[in-house]
Amino acid sequence: MSNQGASGSTQSEKPKGFLGRLKNFFHLPSSEVSTTNSAKVSNDISRPSSSGFNQSQTTLNDPVNSGTTIPVAQSSYQQHSARPTSKIKGAFGLAWDGLDTALRLLKESSDAFPPLKTAVGGIVALIDLVQTTKDNNGDYQRLANELAKMAILLAPHASKIKEDKPTKDTIKLIEAELDGILDQRDRGVIKRTIQANKDKGDIIKCLRRIENLFRLLQIDFSLQTLDTVQKLHEDTTLDKLSPIDDARFNSSFASTVHRQSCTPETRKAVLALLQEWADNPDAAKVFWMSGIAGTGKTTVTYSFCEWLEAEQLLGGNYFCSRLTAQSSEPQHILPTITFQLAQRFPDYRTRICDILKQDPGIAKLNINTQFRKLLLEPMEQLQDHFPRNIVVVIDALDECSKTLDIESFLQLLLTEYQHTPLKFFLTSRPEPGIRAKLESKVDSSSRIRLQEIEEHIVQADIQTYLKHELSRADASEKDILQIAQQADKLFIYAATLVRYIGGDSSRLRKIVGGAAGLKKHHTELDELYETIMSSACDRKKLEDDEVNAFRAILGTVVFAKEPLTVKGVASLVGKDIGETRGIVERLRSVLHLQDGDDGLIAPFHASFPDYLTTKDRSKDNHFDERCEEEKMATRCFDIMKAELKFNICNLVSSFVFDKDVPDLPERVKKNISSALSYGCRYWENHLAEAELTEGLWNQLNEFLTTRLLFWMEVLNLVGYMSRGESMLGNVVEWAQMTKYSSTEVQTRLKDYRNFTMEFAASACRLSTPHLYVSRLAFCRRTSAVYSHYYNNANGLINVKGSALEGWSSGEIWRWVEQAAVSSVAFSPDGRRVVSGSSDKTIRVWEVETGQTVAETGQTVAGPFAGHNHSVTSVAFSPDGRQVVSGSSDKTIRVWRNWDITNARQPLSFWLKQIPYPVSLSPLHAPSLSTSFSLHENGWAYFSNQPLFWVPSSFHVYLPHCSNSHVLGQYGSCSIDYTDPNILIGDQWAKCYHS
Repeated sequence: MSNQGASGSTQSEKPKGFLGRLKNFFHLPSSEVSTTNSAKVSNDISRPSSSGFNQSQTTLNDPVNSGTTIPVAQSSYQQHSARPTSKIKGAFGLAWDGLDTALRLLKESSDAFPPLKTAVGGIVALIDLVQTTKDNNGDYQRLANELAKMAILLAPHASKIKEDKPTKDTIKLIEAELDGILDQRDRGVIKRTIQANKDKGDIIKCLRRIENLFRLLQIDFSLQTLDTVQKLHEDTTLDKLSPIDDARFNSSFASTVHRQSCTPETRKAVLALLQEWADNPDAAKVFWMSGIAGTGKTTVTYSFCEWLEAEQLLGGNYFCSRLTAQSSEPQHILPTITFQLAQRFPDYRTRICDILKQDPGIAKLNINTQFRKLLLEPMEQLQDHFPRNIVVVIDALDECSKTLDIESFLQLLLTEYQHTPLKFFLTSRPEPGIRAKLESKVDSSSRIRLQEIEEHIVQADIQTYLKHELSRADASEKDILQIAQQADKLFIYAATLVRYIGGDSSRLRKIVGGAAGLKKHHTELDELYETIMSSACDRKKLEDDEVNAFRAILGTVVFAKEPLTVKGVASLVGKDIGETRGIVERLRSVLHLQDGDDGLIAPFHASFPDYLTTKDRSKDNHFDERCEEEKMATRCFDIMKAELKFNICNLVSSFVFDKDVPDLPERVKKNISSALSYGCRYWENHLAEAELTEGLWNQLNEFLTTRLLFWMEVLNLVGYMSRGESMLGNVVEWAQMTKYSSTEVQTRLKDYRNFTMEFAASACRLSTPHLYVSRLAFCRRTSAVYSHYYNNANGLINVKGSALEGWSSGEIWRWVEQAAVSSVAFSPDGRRVVSGSSDKTIRVWEVETGQTVAETGQTVAGPFAGHNHSVTSVAFSPDGRQVVSGSSDKTIRVWRNWDITNARQPLSFWLKQIPYPVSLSPLHAPSLSTSFSLHENGWAYFSNQPLFWVPSSFHVYLPHCSNSHVLGQYGSCSIDYTDPNILIGDQWAKCYHS
């Protein structure tokens, strides 16, 4: 292609570089352009303007040597663009002048970041081209205003920009947009003066995309300037969303299940349609791609996500999968999407953090509440400040475990989300519930059915794929054509067959030679699966125990809630690793197997488990789901019985939090097998879906009464403790529907659930040893946990009193004093309370236990006067016959033989310091009490070491270190943590025996 320059000479080559092409576009003679810093791209073409810039000479400014000014000869560009302000009339003229000023301000602020300066210069040139048209309509005016606003917002940050990857990528995309216009000019598509409607449309689309990229630049700069401490704090807050990392399109789990993008040069028509929708700001908010199993939905979606990410249009993504319990849970979708959006968009991030501070548990709420709080309300507030065309991708909705939740989500998305900035791309099989919601609301232009794409298009894509993959098997054109016809429109058939054949020509001949006519879509795939299964497990040649081993291993892989390792499968089914790997190797065409004994195994596609669990399709290869779930639950209980034990990771000291154990990851990997980790995390999922047998019920009871604490240890060490409470909560609900349910059973199950919940929700979980050292010590004495586990413990903190017998949900007593109460204590028999007040007096109160609230109490002794200042501490003697008090007057007084009629003068002791607090209970190791401190999260520290943890409801019993007996919300309690026989620190591992 040749271009005519301003000098009339013909250039034989396309100008190199962005600057060169820009000069050529405006007919700038090469003789008058400096080659200094030619590797750098220029950033601005100055021109007459009403904004105070140089109006006497058109110049090209070098981006690096800012002092260098290069004169440019008069050209056709200048003839079109040089204009006095008066020639651009009305609102557009004002809009252009505002943009002109804003862009030049941004350009001047960008000296420290040449790529931005270059891009701004290109935009100036493009706007010059735009304003030559006489028909400057409302679209141009709006875009000019929006771009001006963005430029003004960016200018203050431009000098501080860091050249990080997101910013560089955004700049490159802006240059790519400008480059696209230059490409069209080079091909003669766009006229020198924009007159054709198509020309205008192309320019408007380009400007819209640039406007969106300016918004992304502003976001990149905001993230760069976010205070480090603030960001760390916000990151901690956002972690409460508990995002599912495996659900991201390019996660490590994606490699495990062989999730990948399309083969090059395939699915081009489908991807082009999706890209056009994503790029169009006026397109529908929701696009739905459906397809029967095996039509390649996930592969297309993966490629679409790659493109969106490259274009910086991917807001969030969630790939649902039945292969993991978490990825198939609808409740996790919105928190995960929210977490991803919050990483990119600072304003949204701030709002989400505020929401999480008000409601930290929102990730566990129902999907309707999540939708409104995490998505709808924040987006409505931010719609004027949020980039356009940001897309959220949710793949395989049909693989979610709760159909009703998905239908609720779709209903909200389709009825209430139409006026907010995000777009949603959804995929699923055409399941009735999903189809009914989407077909009635999503316009036909915003949905595609992969199975209905014209056959010749799909066939061409499948043939391209087969040629690429079967080259090692010497497949002929005829072979490829025949296999493509067998596949019909099912990419999974072609993919499965490729894995089955590998490079084996004999297998290729077997498949091609046995091909039959096309039938309904399942038939060919079922016949292929039947061929693979018969080859892997020939019942005529194998012994019964070999067939059983094959089915046990395959069943474990297929029904696992997440991919298992070879070693893990072997442990669960009780087979050696070699036999397990050998069986899996025979199923390589339908199972993905990573290298090594720790390599993960997973089905390649959901259509294979579908085949195995549908009896009329799989026949002799059928697996009954409820029966297999019962087997999986049993395997989980068996592995926990075999491997769970006290202090499984040999933690050395209770004074060290888990995060401070330097080699904890290595200890976990060494001592907690993948099979045990799986069993601890998923026994409840299998139990809920199993056919309940008496044997399974007995296994559950044995587990809860003998291994509950050991199970909690493992959950805490593998970072899964937050799920423990919900697992036992599900068991409580599940048990109610069984024949084994009773009031006693429900009470016991709730005790186990509550104990687990109280540990999981507290700071006690920061140190696994304190599951025993602290949590068990404060266990309610009426709890089933106390009954089954406390007697196995020794050397725990000595906690006694009525508060441990049962916890109430409200106040138990209330008394009204005339002066501020500084200290109270409960008598040993629980019948009286002594109080010390700021009016220098001491009173003893009679109480009637068992009353919910007593507005006043009956004074049975006192007020005793004697102190000269406020009474700061009081206590009973162990026999209840004496009271000791301490005061700000630096005295301790012991009140003897007190009763209603006779109170003798107290004994007095003068001290150098205020005796605060005091006690008549015998205490050991008094030096410990002098440095004791209780933090808000319940941890008691001594010499900066975590000594023990106290539940929040018991904090009242430790107002000061030496109170032996204290009245609180739930009754009385004495806590003795100074006994020298207490086993803490490096002695903690002796505190429990199985």
